[in-house]
Amino acid sequence: MPDSRPASLALLGGEPAVRIPSPHFRWPLIGAEEEEAVLNQLRSGQLSIPRRCGVIEEFEANFAAFHGLPYSLSTGSGTAALHAAYFGLGLEPGDEVLAPAYTHLGTVLPMLQLGLIPVLCDVEEETGNLDPSEIENRLSPRTRALAITHQYGHISDMEAIIAAAKRHNLSILEDCSHAHGATDYGKLAGTFGDVACFSLQAHKVISAGEGGILVTKDPRIFERAALLGHFRERRSTTTDADLPFVETGYGLKNRFHPLAAALAVVQLRKLPETIEKRRRNMQYFEAALEETPGVRPLPTRPGVSRGGYFRFLVRYNPDELYGLPIEQYIRAVRAEGVLEISPGSLAKPLHLTRIFQTLTDGMYSSGWPRKGPHVSRELVYRPGDFPRAERFSALTIQFPAFTEPSVPIIDAYCSAMKKVASHVLEILDACFPTTLWPR
Repeated sequence: MPDSRPASLALLGGEPAVRIPSPHFRWPLIGAEEEEAVLNQLRSGQLSIPRRCGVIEEFEANFAAFHGLPYSLSTGSGTAALHAAYFGLGLEPGDEVLAPAYTHLGTVLPMLQLGLIPVLCDVEEETGNLDPSEIENRLSPRTRALAITHQYGHISDMEAIIAAAKRHNLSILEDCSHAHGATDYGKLAGTFGDVACFSLQAHKVISAGEGGILVTKDPRIFERAALLGHFRERRSTTTDADLPFVETGYGLKNRFHPLAAALAVVQLRKLPETIEKRRRNMQYFEAALEETPGVRPLPTRPGVSRGGYFRFLVRYNPDELYGLPIEQYIRAVRAEGVLEISPGSLAKPLHLTRIFQTLTDGMYSSGWPRKGPHVSRELVYRPGDFPRAERFSALTIQFPAFTEPSVPIIDAYCSAMKKVASHVLEILDACFPTTLWPR
């Protein structure tokens, strides 16, 4: 009888399961509308717009209206928007801000430029978002604010977070860099806290190449944020209290490039359509993984819609594959032709980076801003301090948030993962030949 077993693994010399030519994923999708918008802006000659006018005003107004908020401020990056937001909150050197240990460095490091003290917190193991129960554990008399990241489009538990913030009179900054258009029972990410920031970097669902924007309902936050990186010509948006300082601002220049703004205007207009395309693909991906050993999609809390997702994550369970290390699993799956796969450990928890493991960080010889008389506690971190953040990073696998029609690619990827799972003992024998694996 012919051998009915599946073909041997590509990692071990067999044929790959995925035969679809690359690329399997493209983003951003630049079409005729984007090209026309950028060319029109280029031909207009407006390549630097210091005032709130033209394409800058168009994007800011449209973005604020989308969120139902009165104020928005564009910047040269999402990190610059976060920097401006912390400044806008009126925080002082030595003030502490709670933030998740698992987040992009841009969420936290701008605090150092303002002399603020980041206080890291562990995260929910299923979502990667800040665990609200950590807030009470990490508070001190110097705590003034919370920085919340909605990881991979999953809105944080804002009911619990807002309740804690009210109890302790803390400001809330939302980092929505992954959460454009995400909702919790219909309420948009970016509309829960005092100020919210969005990245417009090339990988984000609204892609301007580089760029950022903050939104708020508080005119004072907006005016201070504007003064940090804008000056003179944005006078019309500044109240009399700040009028003496609009001529100079406070020393930074964080303008959004008009060509990037033209691109972002079109991408924002397409956002609802893009979200729906990604939602359909991701729901299909989740269903296709149901019978795939070793991986499962991250759960989404009831009432939450992930918006633009940013990426699609699955949780790896080595126990279902005889303890196969995740690195070997990804290597085997990639060999099968799954080109768009990466380990979640690429997003390293912040406490595992050198800058959070020392107070001698090289910024200043004095150790400022995390050392000195303005600091009530000197915080350094070590591996193991935030075990859930470490597990989330170590045991997640990332795929793209597919936007184009992608059913054949998703099917092929799932077939490849099932193939690897069915041959896991062969991988273990090849990688660890002296170990006796169960048969």
